[in-house]
Amino acid sequence: MNYRRLASLALVVGAVICGLMGADVFGVQGNQVKKSAPSVVNLPTALWSIRRAPQPLIDAVGSLRLKSSLDSLLAGTNSCFIVNEGNASRAQGNPDVVLIPASTMKMFTAAAALNALGADAHFDTVAKVSGSEVSPSVPNLYLLGGGDPLLGTTTFRETLDKFAATRGAPITSLEKLADQIKSSGVKKVSEGIIVDDSRYDTTRFVTGWKDSYRSDGQIGPIGALTVNRGFAQDAVAPVDDPALFAAETLEKLLEERGVAVSGSAKRGRVPESSTSVGSVSSVPLSEIVEEMIRSSDNLAAEMITRELGLKVKNEGTTAAGVAAISDELKSLGVDVSQLSFSDGSGLGRSNRASCQSLVEVINTGERSGFSALWSGLPIAGETGTLTNQLKDTPLAGHLKAKTGSLAGVTGLTGLIDVRRPLRFSLLINGEFTEAGGVDLRSQAAQIIGAFPDAPGIDVLSPIPAGT
Repeated sequence: MNYRRLASLALVVGAVICGLMGADVFGVQGNQVKKSAPSVVNLPTALWSIRRAPQPLIDAVGSLRLKSSLDSLLAGTNSCFIVNEGNASRAQGNPDVVLIPASTMKMFTAAAALNALGADAHFDTVAKVSGSEVSPSVPNLYLLGGGDPLLGTTTFRETLDKFAATRGAPITSLEKLADQIKSSGVKKVSEGIIVDDSRYDTTRFVTGWKDSYRSDGQIGPIGALTVNRGFAQDAVAPVDDPALFAAETLEKLLEERGVAVSGSAKRGRVPESSTSVGSVSSVPLSEIVEEMIRSSDNLAAEMITRELGLKVKNEGTTAAGVAAISDELKSLGVDVSQLSFSDGSGLGRSNRASCQSLVEVINTGERSGFSALWSGLPIAGETGTLTNQLKDTPLAGHLKAKTGSLAGVTGLTGLIDVRRPLRFSLLINGEFTEAGGVDLRSQAAQIIGAFPDAPGIDVLSPIPAGT
């Protein structure tokens, strides 16, 4: 590192010190001259020496080294990075360039949802029968979907616990709904369960997604009535119609409880005259957002996107939802002029975001009502998608960040507190595998965490000989 570039900074620092200290050194206070006898001041360190105020120089050198190291690591890629400490910028590269964000996109979806829906919002799944009274035998049981992405069974809960990223994730119990239906007095459903998922449209997968996203378990079919994330077994076999699958799953639970169900499940609408025989509510939206960020839950992100479309644009579609995300981000003060979104999860390769916009969303986490943006971040070596990453590094337990991974795309945005409390964002697009991208961003994160990786003051300004 060539430290001559910092000579001017050293002179400025020295001048400030001189201005602050000169009055006492030369016996001057304001416009009055001290009447004490003149004395000789012996300064072992020169008055203009940067040793008298070393931190600004250490920070400046550290910032130069940080940027240089990141530039070197990311050479040959399309990338951006921002590293801030409080209000101070420590390093940045191409902060406003828009790139494919992968799953860091979920930070935008999360912030928009908390802003539009509120941290305490929840999603209800309701069972009803027609008419104003509940009889032991009813022709149909109506199951109304309310957009709960966490609706599931105990068996599925056990499946989630097998994976590090989803271990401990909350669910809304479908068994509890079955218990309530039985307790309501219903003993027989003679003509089957009718499902109503009209809250959102029935487009199950977003246009432009790779077909492999379905087969490899990246995401199940999207709908307002979805159980077990739309997977039939072990979170790897997506169903065709999530609402009908929900009815079939509920039917089995009812039969286990002695409620007989005849006839096949079918689609329909809840009649205007109807009576509730059971209802289950999700955990608050803040906890759903935490789970979505921590485990990178694609289905939750897409269902929340459609809920945003319904709430903000009166249309439960992905197109309306991504438009709503942009509107809500703008209202939060995020510059969205160069951003473009095609989904809420980041699976699409047509999404575009900048490091500047990601840092602005990270900053939103300190506002009232938005704490889930920080509390949901995976912790290196400990939780979520970072459970098995950066374990044996200084970042373990000290890096909290949302990950993003696609072939040729990797990203990381969040908080680091090793030597200094830093907020950062990093997006890299290039020619590499998902595994290669994880390795690349891990190296970048370790470089950032080492700030200020600068020489000590004895190197920057040696003590003069003979002192």
